[in-house]
Amino acid sequence: MTQQQSVPPPPRTPNPTSAQAQIQTQLPATTITAATQRPQDPRMGTTEETFNNSGEYYYAFGGEPLPDWSGLSNPDDRLLNDLCYRPVDPIAGQKSSYYRTKALQDKFSKTDKLLQFQKKVMKHLSKHGLDTISYLRNPVEASSCLSVVTHHARFMSDLPSAETLSNEFKANFDKWDKKHDFEARTFLLASLSSDCLTSFESYINEDDTFTMVWLKFIKFLTTTTSKTYDKLKDKIRNLKPQHFEGQNIETMAQQAVLIATELDQAGHFDHNLTLNIVDAFYVPTKMPKALSIMLSTLSELMLISAFKLHCFTPRMIKIKSLSPQN
Repeated sequence: MTQQQSVPPPPRTPNPTSAQAQIQTQLPATTITAATQRPQDPRMGTTEETFNNSGEYYYAFGGEPLPDWSGLSNPDDRLLNDLCYRPVDPIAGQKSSYYRTKALQDKFSKTDKLLQFQKKVMKHLSKHGLDTISYLRNPVEASSCLSVVTHHARFMSDLPSAETLSNEFKANFDKWDKKHDFEARTFLLASLSSDCLTSFESYINEDDTFTMVWLKFIKFLTTTTSKTYDKLKDKIRNLKPQHFEGQNIETMAQQAVLIATELDQAGHFDHNLTLNIVDAFYVPTKMPKALSIMLSTLSELMLISAFKLHCFTPRMIKIKSLSPQN
């Protein structure tokens, strides 16, 4: 009896889908990661890659803007921390938005010192990459910008012009600028005490940018806390070397600069106070020439710090770079 030979089955045609999956599982992970196209830079930020050829990107924000709001002034010179970065995916960034809008632990009341609150606000904005939104074009030197938080005295004498500058920037906001402006404004209002916020809310409009909210806040404090600043003015008027141990004029100068800075930042500095300061130092009958020169420089410096001058001579521009310590 002849043994029947088995016929081999015909070759199977592999399923393209299953075959592709089998091949992919055998390949290194790097070969199956699809390259992501580099996103376009935000108007006021930069696009960064996690590492070379990773194909994964994030945004970095913070820094001084150009005076036409076309980009950052010196993006490579920024000192950024982790909180200045944003994921490209807006959903992934929702948690970090909470911290950017979270109020300061110690909320501001009208009896608090503005200078300390100002420093805390600017620190928060810079820490979270929100400081760019606080800038307006310099009303004196149009080729540069100033933060209204640290230089609001330069804008307080003409709020309508400041609002025009704010609207010019606002007209060029991209979606990130709008988001950051909303977050900065939310943070500021949340950092005011309930009594202060209730009194201040009537001063602002829903469409005000952060810069205008801050300037209106300064105006609000100027009109509601004038008695506090009147007391500071009296302190300057009554300054005398005899009030300091050993008639130490260096200590006296430090006190004068400290008070004048607080008045200046609140928009309450008066030109006549400069004369009071100079007169206080001229009390001694004899004075070294170097001290006379210092007083002359101090007088000009204080006038410039009041930001009432609209024209700057070359000498004044040079003096403007001096700090109160100088």
